Amino acid sequence: MQDTSTPRAQQPHHPKNLLSRTEVCAELGISKRTLRRYELAGMVSSVRLSKRSIRYRRQDIEQMLNRFTAGAR
Repeated sequence: MQDTSTPRAQQPHHPKNLLSRTEVCAELGISKRTLRRYELAGMVSSVRLSKRSIRYRRQDIEQMLNRFTAGAR
């Protein structure tokens, strides 16, 4: 029996909720190098799908943005 409590599209590892490095950078208007610095500083985490494939959870990116905007007030 399948769990229907959370729709698939809202589950953290569903492809719609995983963004590539290019997608994150385009949405935030930052460089890949800046995104990597954020990751190394612990400001955002990534999901490694394979040796060359890294994705970021949309939820993690939104949380990072919320911390930035809350700190700017």
